[in-house]
Amino acid sequence: MHYFVSQNGTEVNKDQEDTCLILISSGAGFLDVPRSPEYSSTKWAVRGIMHALRRTAFYYGSRVNVIAPWYIRTGILSKDQFDQVEKSGVELATAEDAGECALRILSDTSINGRTLFVCARKWAPRGYMDLNIEDYPEGLIQEIQEDQMRNAPVDLGLLP
Repeated sequence: MHYFVSQNGTEVNKDQEDTCLILISSGAGFLDVPRSPEYSSTKWAVRGIMHALRRTAFYYGSRVNVIAPWYIRTGILSKDQFDQVEKSGVELATAEDAGECALRILSDTSINGRTLFVCARKWAPRGYMDLNIEDYPEGLIQEIQEDQMRNAPVDLGLLP
């Protein structure tokens, strides 16, 4: 964020360039993952970082989003472990779809403060989707969110 703010300046102006920070989380950042509290908690934390930055970074012309992949064959598990995941009936997502998801976020300047889930195509034809879990459009939790932000208005910016 420091680079983005220094690039665009600390005052809002119409000449600010669109910049975008994409954080990498996981489906474990919003789904129950038994027997993996360390991994899950770090992935939930990534969403927390995004929530802490998404409104003030936007004030400086920057967007902050999260990509949360489902199981994708990477080095995090061995080939045998991924084979076992598939044998259990779990359909994997693809690295190509994760790349397409990143390109979508980078090219669509209206996407800010969102978590896009990279998933099996049985759930989303493109291999990724916005689960709409980041905002509270109505009700008590929206009121609580508004009160939470009342003492730290966006126009005060990110920096003291």
